[in-house]
Amino acid sequence: MAAKRLHAENVTSCSICVTNQTITTMKKETDQEAVLRYCLKGLTCTEIAKLLGLSERTVQRLRRKAVGQMRAKPIPAADRAVELYNAGLSYAEIARRLNITRQTVYNYLKRNGAVRHPKSPAAPQPIIWPPRRM
Repeated sequence: MAAKRLHAENVTSCSICVTNQTITTMKKETDQEAVLRYCLKGLTCTEIAKLLGLSERTVQRLRRKAVGQMRAKPIPAADRAVELYNAGLSYAEIARRLNITRQTVYNYLKRNGAVRHPKSPAAPQPIIWPPRRM
């Protein structure tokens, strides 16, 4: 069982009885959460390392990992194609913007059930006078 490093802040304890032994467990913030919290306060990696009793390199690694998890995930090209199509762009324009082929745009939209937009309003049918006899 891997032991987690405990910090003096935010500790709650409870007792668990296991085979006639009482084990105290601590619900605690992880090293990564603590590093992120201190980074947001503006402390340097060296200062955080001294506070938490970790090496500076470990703090750098945990900070990079925590910041990476906070970044927004990129929108998949298929979802972006649907958004652009619903905004009124043509297949060719969507393909140009996403750097993919028109056929790929068509496949994305077909797969995601996008409704085909008419290129222009329906043209009125010409009235033929006198009416044809059948």
